[in-house]
Amino acid sequence: GDLRGRDFTINAIAVRVVWPLLDPVLPIYDPLGGVRHLLEKQLQMCAPTAFTDDPLRIMRAFRFGAMLGMKFDEELTSLILRDSPLLAKVSGERIRDELFKMLSVPDSAVWVETMSKLGVLGQILPELENTRGVSQNGWHHLDVFDHTIEALRCFERLSERRQTSIEGWKKLQTFLDEHISGNRTYRQLFKFACLLHDVGKLACRKERENDGKIIFHGHEMEGVQICKTVAERFKLSTAELNVLMIIVKNHMRPGVILQEGLSDRRLFRYYSETGREGVGIALMSLADRQAAQGPESHEDMDAFEKGIESIMSDFYKQMEYAKQAPLINGTDLMTTFSLQPGPKFREILEAVKEAQHLGQLNDKSAAMNFVSRLLSGRPSEA
Repeated sequence: GDLRGRDFTINAIAVRVVWPLLDPVLPIYDPLGGVRHLLEKQLQMCAPTAFTDDPLRIMRAFRFGAMLGMKFDEELTSLILRDSPLLAKVSGERIRDELFKMLSVPDSAVWVETMSKLGVLGQILPELENTRGVSQNGWHHLDVFDHTIEALRCFERLSERRQTSIEGWKKLQTFLDEHISGNRTYRQLFKFACLLHDVGKLACRKERENDGKIIFHGHEMEGVQICKTVAERFKLSTAELNVLMIIVKNHMRPGVILQEGLSDRRLFRYYSETGREGVGIALMSLADRQAAQGPESHEDMDAFEKGIESIMSDFYKQMEYAKQAPLINGTDLMTTFSLQPGPKFREILEAVKEAQHLGQLNDKSAAMNFVSRLLSGRPSEA
């Protein structure tokens, strides 16, 4: 009776324990055929009421499917379709835990797509499901939803490579596998960010009056706001939300840097804002670009990939530099220039830090002159 009340037959297998444990092989008690289903990779429910008893089991079905390579039979598929609305009763953190476990596998994109087809994604992540059918401009060959799934698929393929010419690739792998909160890793969070990177396009989609071209200006900032809503629903930690917002806000920035031209200044500013997450964002931007193959997408893919690799390698090259002590600090600004802490205060210190990194300032005297020129409005001589 206990086993029949469980979720799936592969979890309804027991052994008879007889003391003393002299037999090295304990007899299996398997009333529902779980061993056979496990060997055949068939995920089957213990009872038709499994999902109504606990709707979270719908999410567990996808987790077991992804992590164990299980197949869904017709009965399981039909009951998921029938009972998926029951997920509205399940707490966000329970759904989060199962979803992130599913995102831990190398081919989670396949399972996200299946979740959508069976009505589950619309229940747990309507922000993404609602992008289905939202057409894009000539840069894209897919609508927003299908592009998002393809971007995740590309990110998984890129991030799972064992070797590349990117300097610091092993360090990136170590970073992605670090835990950011609980049992959740940066790799899982980046995959989740892939799912959210374009959700702002639905609200920002417009057609230009002069030529009818579809544009999505500001969709990254709209996406940041949506991230807050999703993070609250899933009870993500503050650390996870902050990283999620940085990723979504900056997911197009590596491409823009390549369009404007690689420079030490642009790379310094990029990594000053994104930190080591910027390396993962650059990889994600490559996946985003690979997932956009519309007729207007004429960019040389090899050149773009090499450019992204340069951006990624630059971070680890910077890490090899000796850490430079600040030439000036806040006390210098207050005593010499009578400035008070605030936005302008931080802006000046960042400008000095940037000029020092670029080799334009080498001592405190030069730094003080640099600040003086900034405050007088004169162009920097550095």
